[in-house]
Amino acid sequence: MNQEDITDIKTRAYQQIGKLFFAVAFADRKIHANEVKQLQDTYRKAWLHQDHSSDEYGEEATHQIEIVFDYLVEEHDEINSFEILEEFDEFKSAHPSFFTKALNKRIMDSAIAIADSYAGVNKSEMVTISKISEILKD
Repeated sequence: MNQEDITDIKTRAYQQIGKLFFAVAFADRKIHANEVKQLQDTYRKAWLHQDHSSDEYGEEATHQIEIVFDYLVEEHDEINSFEILEEFDEFKSAHPSFFTKALNKRIMDSAIAIADSYAGVNKSEMVTISKISEILKD
């Protein structure tokens, strides 16, 4: 696998993680300002500067998390969180070596922080987090 392929996989992985975080925030079919702010805070604390690879535009690849999340916040009318989870599961199955124990923990910690940011974790968010946990166990 050449460097271009690795960069593409990392970029797509971070896009998938951004979608995953959106699925958590949108589990109750509402996006709250606290969830958006928590994603921004979590991104800066847990994701920014953690992977020094760049995307095709020369930006840090992890920035795709925030870009995709923000895009979905604006365009979420037809989005189904279940489909996002299925797509993530397929991507993870295709690229298992990317998803280390440390990365999986960071994903779970971030998802829980986003869910907990508005009035605690509700039932819909808990179901979504449980599904993410199941996907990451494989």
